Amino acid sequence: MQISFFAKVVLFLTLYCISDLSNKNNILRKVMNCTDLEKLGAEMESPFAKEWDKKNNCKDTVYSIELVA
Repeated sequence: MQISFFAKVVLFLTLYCISDLSNKNNILRKVMNCTDLEKLGAEMESPFAKEWDKKNNCKDTVYSIELVA
């Protein structure tokens, strides 16, 4: 049995929040605390994720934030 994309991703996320900005660009923002960026990147590059992005006209942009003080 193959584990779904979302089931794999939640294994290395400790926080996940979605915000629909509902503007003319139809932007959906996701904020998450990821404990393994390499695994997240690998899942985002998987054939399933790429096909989903293509079907849904989705462009992934990922930012990393570090605590300064």
